[in-house]
Amino acid sequence: MQYNQNFKTKKSLGQHFLIDESIIDKIINNCDEIAYKNVLEIGSGSGNLTKKLLPKCLSLTAIDFDDRVKIFMEEIKENFSDKFTFYNMDALCFDEIKNIKSPRVIVANLPYNVGTLMLIKWLKIINHFDYFVLMFQKEVAERIVAKVNTTNYGRLSIFTSIYANVEILFDVSPQSFLPTPKVFSSVIKLTPKKNSFIDDVLLTKLEKVTNVAFSMRRKMIKQSIKKILNVNLESLNIDENKRPQEVSLEEFIKIANTL
Repeated sequence: MQYNQNFKTKKSLGQHFLIDESIIDKIINNCDEIAYKNVLEIGSGSGNLTKKLLPKCLSLTAIDFDDRVKIFMEEIKENFSDKFTFYNMDALCFDEIKNIKSPRVIVANLPYNVGTLMLIKWLKIINHFDYFVLMFQKEVAERIVAKVNTTNYGRLSIFTSIYANVEILFDVSPQSFLPTPKVFSSVIKLTPKKNSFIDDVLLTKLEKVTNVAFSMRRKMIKQSIKKILNVNLESLNIDENKRPQEVSLEEFIKIANTL
């Protein structure tokens, strides 16, 4: 796909523009019923994904922090003025529910520097969306989908599993981007769980427990948890000699409920 070689991407913004048309098509092919969806795209960059999504979806709202990409967005606006909106702002400050009509989805090649922060923000409102199709660095994607008793299992995978069913769709090589990153990327799909069993009070407790536990990842759970509560883990049917990556979500919930 076309790319302006005179445009200098900023490492500080985590910019790697997707230029592989086959990958863009693959992303869109994994967007169910896209013709009936209002799409939010974060990190629109040079607009390669934007341009291929717009003819296929109900409407598209793009956000990019870099004001230099306005030149790409203005060109797109000329062709799709009736269903394209662009915001030049920090996406972390954007009100998705207020500004995007239902049915909503998010489709994005996320900037490396804000991908995890965006996901954490969106998980808490995922029931307002039909699904997310998102690209992350491969190592981040593996942390998101990780299961208990695996190396990558941690707070990110725990909180994702509370709100969403998630799968890695496919990997993307560095050669699919300009500039070429040093790492592979992965596209993942998240669909909301119908009934989240975690209320705000329990969520706050769970955040506290997991933060303490995974801050001492190599320690047995009994050593880290005693910092915040005095409870016999065996009484909860939890092996106190487990390390955090061996403790299931259900077990963390039991611990959190004792706070």
